[in-house]
Amino acid sequence: MWLYILLVLFGAAALIFGIRTAKRTSKKKWHILTAAGATTTLIGLILTVSTLLLLNGIVSDVPGETTPDPGIEEPEDDDITGDDWRTWRGYSADYTITDKWSICFSTLDDSNGYGVYSAAGGARIGSILFDDGEQPAPADNWISVLEDYNGDGANDLGIELADGTLAWFIFDENLVDAWPEPTCGCFPRKITETDPEAYVSHPFEPVNARAALTDEQKTLYDEMYPKIAALEPFSYDTATYGYDTLDDVFAAWSAIALDHLEIENYFLIKEVFDTSGMTTSLDAQYLCKWLPSESENPEDVRSGIAQFDAAAEEILSGLRDDMTTREKYEYLAYAVSLRTSYDYNSESYASATPWGGIVGGVSICQGYAHSYAYLCEKANLWCQVVGGESKGVAHGWNLIWLPEGTYHVDITWADEQGDPGSTEWMRYFALTQEEIEQDHIITDDTVASGT
Repeated sequence: MWLYILLVLFGAAALIFGIRTAKRTSKKKWHILTAAGATTTLIGLILTVSTLLLLNGIVSDVPGETTPDPGIEEPEDDDITGDDWRTWRGYSADYTITDKWSICFSTLDDSNGYGVYSAAGGARIGSILFDDGEQPAPADNWISVLEDYNGDGANDLGIELADGTLAWFIFDENLVDAWPEPTCGCFPRKITETDPEAYVSHPFEPVNARAALTDEQKTLYDEMYPKIAALEPFSYDTATYGYDTLDDVFAAWSAIALDHLEIENYFLIKEVFDTSGMTTSLDAQYLCKWLPSESENPEDVRSGIAQFDAAAEEILSGLRDDMTTREKYEYLAYAVSLRTSYDYNSESYASATPWGGIVGGVSICQGYAHSYAYLCEKANLWCQVVGGESKGVAHGWNLIWLPEGTYHVDITWADEQGDPGSTEWMRYFALTQEEIEQDHIITDDTVASGT
C-alpha cells in the first residue's frame, strides 16, 4: 500500500510542475507531463482506496471476531451484561455446572487460559488458567469432560492438554467473583491426571511392636503408655518388682518408642544406681532434649510438644489432594531435608528423634528416618523404618509404598548429595532393592518390591 501512496505523491508532483511550466512556456511537452501526472495520481488513489477496502473486508470476515460499533467503547469484563453481551467476543457453548450456574468461556487475551462468564447475563465470574508453556489440545467443544470429579454435586471441567494429559478444574461456588488472576475465581484448583493409578496410596500401618512382647511386658506397656502421654511420674524399683521386671520395663519402653515416635522427643527411662553401681530403680524422666539445659520443667516440656505439633502441622498443610502419591512422598521428604542437616557432633538426644528433623535443625540417620515416618503416619501414607548398615556403621532409612510397589528412601544420604529435588538428591529417593544394596546393607530382612 505504501507503493500506491508514493505513486499518488509522484503523480501529484508531476501534475503541479506540469501545470506551472505549461503556463509559462505554452509548450506542448509540459501539457503532456500534466496529463501524465493527473493519470498517475488517479491510478494511485484508486489502488490505495481499493486496498483499504479489501483489508477492512478481510478483518471483518475473521471467524469468531466481531467489530463493535465504532461509537461504543468496549466495557470491562465484569460490566458485559445485557442481551447483546455475546457480540463482544467469540464465546464457547454453554455448560451447566449446577442448577444455579450455567457458564461459557472465551480465550484470554494472553492465551494462557479462558475467561469464565455467567451464561445467564455475561458477567465475568472467574478464570481457567494454564501453567507456563501449557496449551489445551485443539478441540471444537473447549471442554473435554464435564462431570462431578470430586463428588460435591457440581460439575467440574476436564480439559485435555496438548501433551495428552487431562487437567481438571474444580468448581467452588464460594469463590465465584474471586478474581482476577491468579485466584481464578470459581475454578481455583487444578488436578492434572496423567494416570489414575498415580493417585493410589496405601494407609499407614503402625509398627505394633507391642504385639511381639510377652504378656508381662504387654501389661507394663499398657501401664506406662497412658502415663507417658500425660507426663505423669512413675517408678519401678528392684525391691518391689525385682530385676526381671526391670528388664521387662526396658522392653516395654522400646516398644512404646517404636509405636509412638513422637514420645522419643521428650521421654527417657532413667536408671538409678546405688553407691555400689547396682540398679535400684527405673524412673520416668520427662525432659527437653532439644534444650542445652535439658530442662525437666513440665511447662517447658509441654511448650516444646506444642511447638513440635505446630511445626508438623505446618508441613502437613502443604499436602494437596491434587498431588500424586509420589508427589506427596517427595514433598514430605523435601520438608525433612530442608529443615535439618546431619549432626556430625551428635551431642544432643534430640538429633535421634523426630524433633531433630522437624524442628531442631540437626539429625542423625535415626532422626531423619523417624521424622519422615512420623510425617507419613500423620499424612496416612504407608511408611516403614529400615534397619541396616552403611559405610561400616549402623544406619537407618525408610521404605515407602508407591503405586508401582515399595521403594527405599534414604533422606540422610540424599541430603548430603544436593538440594531437595535435584538430580543428585533424587539418587536416594525411591530406590529398588538392587539399587539400595549397591552401598547399603539391610539387616532386618526388608525387601522392596518395586522394579
